[in-house]
Amino acid sequence: MFDYRRLPVPLIATLAVGLRDNSRVMMAAIDTKVSGEKLLLAAIVDYLAILVWTKTTDGQKNKNKPKSIYEALTGETKADDVVSFDSPEDFERAREKILRGEADGN
Repeated sequence: MFDYRRLPVPLIATLAVGLRDNSRVMMAAIDTKVSGEKLLLAAIVDYLAILVWTKTTDGQKNKNKPKSIYEALTGETKADDVVSFDSPEDFERAREKILRGEADGN
């Protein structure tokens, strides 16, 4: 192992530029735990799963949507901010809860 603090900065920069994108040092530099290739593959699988799911009866009824592999790898989650109500009264009750600070999302 080198003591990188004793090496000249241009040499360290040259060594760093030569690293693969999925090396531990480069992944730490861009603050990710998963390589770009794996994220791309996860996104492809997610889109394929959604396409297949839309052709099923569950997809037609918008039930049992497949879990996202991409979101599991990145830790990102998309909030389902679409809320529906069966009647205007249900909407007004939910609105009042939100205004009072008692919102539970449904």
